Amino acid sequence: MSRKIKITESFENVHVWGISTALPILKLVLLINKSLHVNFRRSIKVMSRSGIPPEGFQTFTYLSETYDTSVRYVLFMNRMGGHALFSSCSQFDYLLVVLGSFSSHELKRTTMQLRSVDGINALIPIAVDTLKQDRELFLLFD
Repeated sequence: MSRKIKITESFENVHVWGISTALPILKLVLLINKSLHVNFRRSIKVMSRSGIPPEGFQTFTYLSETYDTSVRYVLFMNRMGGHALFSSCSQFDYLLVVLGSFSSHELKRTTMQLRSVDGINALIPIAVDTLKQDRELFLLFD
């Protein structure tokens, strides 16, 4: 059973980065996996309020669990064929969302690691409120 998360809800501990790159998503996933020592898998979908997934927008997720913390990483296409999933972030090809307890040190380390990935032209932090201004979308977690 999938767990629905409305992107319009208020979240604590949500961090979002916009990524600009010419890399195809599978290459980007491979490079981020290597850089962050994670294992993204295609396992969630972005859904519109009507329950229909935006066609062609691929999404990947990784769940990092330890004895006391749980952090979910979500990478999804934001731009495809002239259309943007979140129009307020249309300058970004991909969005990386991190949900969970993340120390400021861990945020800085993650940002530095992502900026070192070959092929990422820009990595910009985005306030989650920016995404809430767009249409209602759901993240369905497996």
